Amino acid sequence: MQPESACHRTSILRCLIFFTYWILDISMKSDYNKIRFHTQEAGKMIRQREELKKFNHIYHEMDEVYHNAALQRGLSDSAFSILYAICEYGDGCRQKDISRIFCLSKQTIHSSICKLEREGYLTFRSGKGRSRHIYLTNAGRQLVEEKIWPLIQAENEVFDLMGEEESRELLRLSEKYMKLFRAKVNGPDSPAAHPDEK
Repeated sequence: MQPESACHRTSILRCLIFFTYWILDISMKSDYNKIRFHTQEAGKMIRQREELKKFNHIYHEMDEVYHNAALQRGLSDSAFSILYAICEYGDGCRQKDISRIFCLSKQTIHSSICKLEREGYLTFRSGKGRSRHIYLTNAGRQLVEEKIWPLIQAENEVFDLMGEEESRELLRLSEKYMKLFRAKVNGPDSPAAHPDEK
């Protein structure tokens, strides 16, 4: 297994590396940029900002990269996410934690976990109450070493190539965007509406 610090550094990358391209101001032009959206409020016209279009494009592109990585390794998206989560958080993850982290339905995660268990990669241990914790078997550890850790190493190397200053800026802007966006979605009275307040 990789050291905990390596897991911490890669945990944010999966959701946020697309900000790198945004920071470097990579342009993207297509007919999609001409699309306009109308609201029913006084005929007001709403247009997506160019930055938002780039952001959305890179977000979906990142999804595709991880989807293809899973396929190349002979894994479904959900199985890949489960194994990745165990690498990141260690043995003993709970099903509901993985479902929450990767925004996958409990049913999807449950079905995939059961399949991995039948294949001999995972086992369950009882926790407090009805809680069940997921652990890798010896075969599961070998699978992770072959399929998951090389990808995590590649993610680490991306941060190395970016350097400390750009990596910190990537995370700073990503966290700022997420706080502001969460405040917009959840309402102005949410704690995230005031990111600078302690």
